Amino acid sequence: MTVSSTTSSPPTTTRNADAEASSSRAAALSSSAAASSSALVESIRAEERAKLEQEIAESSRAAALSEAEQQNVPQGFVAPAPEPTRAPAPAAVPAPAQSASYGNCTAVWNAIGSPIYQGQPGYGSHLDRDGDGVGCEKDPR
Repeated sequence: MTVSSTTSSPPTTTRNADAEASSSRAAALSSSAAASSSALVESIRAEERAKLEQEIAESSRAAALSEAEQQNVPQGFVAPAPEPTRAPAPAAVPAPAQSASYGNCTAVWNAIGSPIYQGQPGYGSHLDRDGDGVGCEKDPR
């Protein structure tokens, strides 16, 4: 009897099926690797985006604080306006010396040009007829 040896070599369809299965597994692995890689890239991008947004928010807060501090800082000391100075009082008419003594009203009027009042140097009761404190009320000249 003759026995054919068909079992020693696998049929062609099985080889093709194995090749296709291994090819599809490789493709699946490749697409799963690509999907994993894509997911990894997206994850990294999301993290970078979050960091960037956080940095922007922090710099905005820092700028707002800096601006607020500048507005609250006093701009400088302003000295109050100086008190207005008063003009010096006009010089008083020099009074005759304490030792002044007038013998009559003509001498008073010639010396000071006006009546003489009680308390002024040279006043005497002999110059005040009515005793009201004002001597030589009328100009005798």
